[in-house]
Amino acid sequence: MSKDRKRSRLNLSIEEFRKEDLIFNNNPVFVSGLGLAALITAVDSVRSAFIISVAVFIMSIITRIIGNIVCKYIPERLWIMSYALIACMAYIPSLLVLERMYSLNAIRIAVGIYLPMLVADSMVISRAEIPLRETFMQSTVFGLRSAVGFTIAAFLVGSVREVLGKGTFIGTPAVIHGNLKIFLTVCGGFITLSLLSALWQRLISISKSFSARGGDDK
Repeated sequence: MSKDRKRSRLNLSIEEFRKEDLIFNNNPVFVSGLGLAALITAVDSVRSAFIISVAVFIMSIITRIIGNIVCKYIPERLWIMSYALIACMAYIPSLLVLERMYSLNAIRIAVGIYLPMLVADSMVISRAEIPLRETFMQSTVFGLRSAVGFTIAAFLVGSVREVLGKGTFIGTPAVIHGNLKIFLTVCGGFITLSLLSALWQRLISISKSFSARGGDDK
C-alpha cells in the first residue's frame, strides 16, 4: 500500500473518530452548548455536579433508547414532545437512585428546581431534532458517550466554582483558599463556563494541529 493511501486512510479514520467522539472533540457542553442552564445555575460544587450528572446519565440513555423506538411510529413534528414525555418518565428512576445516595432535602439544597427541569433540557432531548435511525446498541452507546462528556464538563465547572467560591473541594478545605463569592452566582457560572469552553476549544485546536502534523510526517 502506498504512503499516500495509508495517509488518506489514517486521516479518514481520525475524522470518523472525531465525528463520533462526544467526550472531547464534540463535548456536548463545551462544543455543542447543551445543558448550560443547569451548569450555570445549579452546579456550584462537586456534589451538585455529581447529582446532576447521575440524573443526566439515567435520563439521557433511557430517553434516547425509548425515543428512538417510539419515533419510528409517530410523525416527525411530535418527536420533541415525545422525547420530553419519555424524559419525564425517566426522571422517576433517576430520582429514586439519587434518593438512595442523598436525602430529598439535600438534593433540593444542592440543585433545587434544576433537577426536574432536566426533562426539558437540550442535553436530554436534543437528539429528537435529528432524524437518525439507530439500533439499540447505537442508542445506548451514544447516550453513554454524551453523558460522560457532560459529566466531565459538570465536574470541571463544579470544581472551579467550589474552589474559588467556597475554598473547598468535595467539602474539604482546598489548597487555594478562595472566597470569591461571585463564582457562586449565575454570573460566576457564566464566567467559569466561558473560560473553560475557551480552554477546551484551544485544546481541540492543538490536538487537530498535532494530528495533522503527524499525518503529514507519515
